Amino acid sequence: MDRKKFLKKVGLGLSLVAGTQFMTSCKEKEDQPNAEDCKLTGSDILGPYFVANSANIVNLNTLNFPGTPMMMMGKVYSGEGTNTPVVGAKIEIWHADDGGAYHPEGSGDVSDYEPAEITLRGFVLTEADGSYAFQSIRPGLYGSRARHLHFKVTVADHDDLVTQTYFEGDNRIPEDSFAKDAGDCRIVNYTDDGNGGIKGVMDFNLAK
Repeated sequence: MDRKKFLKKVGLGLSLVAGTQFMTSCKEKEDQPNAEDCKLTGSDILGPYFVANSANIVNLNTLNFPGTPMMMMGKVYSGEGTNTPVVGAKIEIWHADDGGAYHPEGSGDVSDYEPAEITLRGFVLTEADGSYAFQSIRPGLYGSRARHLHFKVTVADHDDLVTQTYFEGDNRIPEDSFAKDAGDCRIVNYTDDGNGGIKGVMDFNLAK
């Protein structure tokens, strides 16, 4: 499915990103104890498997790996606790397959690998209203880590953001040295999409 058709398909979901149909906005969670500052999205480790120059695609599962279909959407905002959209932000995403393996299990540049070694990673760009969306499969469990996705968000006039998001209800979160500090802001409530998959919403607030 090409980018325009995909965005049209999920357009209704994108219009509800700031609402409560899928999850509570970070802006409504600022008073919760032990949560990171929700005004700006918190950072997290890059991890050992970042590969630069991945493809601009909306379906990261290019090799059709088995797993639970997953759709994620959201918006990118400028500054603390604002609704000012960021246009053209590059959101790089990478995560493990259903069995917990990365493809490739290495770092560097895509040119270092054969095309068949690269999947479950890529990037999307935010639209005029700051929205983004992509498809993939739910990541499996990797080592002792909580289930997670990696993100690198870059755009002019804002600080680069390297972060991870986690899955609400994952009992590994309190034991994960990185996930336990995420607060509710980066713990996503995924819901049934009615077609055997899951969908979630994650907004990002970038520092200027």
